[in-house]
Amino acid sequence: MSKKLIQLSAAALLALGMAVGSASAYTEELVSPTGADSGWAATYNDALTPQLNLVYKGIVGSDFFIEKDATFNSNDMGGLEITFTKTSSTADTLVINDESIINNSGTDWSGFNFELGTGSTGGTPGFAFANTSGSSIGTGANDFDISPFTSFAFSSNNTILSMTGGTIANGAVWMPGATSQSGLAIVASGDGESSFVLKEIPNAIPLPAAAWTGLSTLIGLGLVGVAKNARKLLA
Repeated sequence: MSKKLIQLSAAALLALGMAVGSASAYTEELVSPTGADSGWAATYNDALTPQLNLVYKGIVGSDFFIEKDATFNSNDMGGLEITFTKTSSTADTLVINDESIINNSGTDWSGFNFELGTGSTGGTPGFAFANTSGSSIGTGANDFDISPFTSFAFSSNNTILSMTGGTIANGAVWMPGATSQSGLAIVASGDGESSFVLKEIPNAIPLPAAAWTGLSTLIGLGLVGVAKNARKLLA
């Protein structure tokens, strides 16, 4: 059975789970529209609810497939975080089937990192990335597609996936995994860890020195104007 599952209806996509909001955090149980429970809950900053969305895609065996949609604004360049916590001792393996990431940051990106924050035992992390197809992450039709990036590297015992060799322009929509037949799984090592943090971080292309100089000049002129106005008010 193909692990790239059929897109569900809009109504089904909205029925991913039951959400519980608070002043600072938003939590949703990851369940299918028919009530199949993944054994996981996702929590993130309540202020990010307009920017983040988790969409149920399907179940294959004990793999629970989701799509993650995110918009990165200028103040999100340090990364967006989601904490996943087990709600069952028989939790499924979470698999990112694909993503839809909007670059609304005001700058182009030269790379992108997926990072897992998790406890470890004897140097072995509680959770790590793996490709459900059994092949390498990359740009092939049967892999987790990373195009327009062309290079990838795992580090820190497969808890970091770094993608480079391409550009995501400001205003563009990047869809890693969209044409793939596999998924990016987050696999437990069996050491008893019950949660992990998924953090995604874009690498902005630095502005040329001339642009920084221009911005500095504009900022300086602005401060001069403010000072003049202040003197007028004090006169």
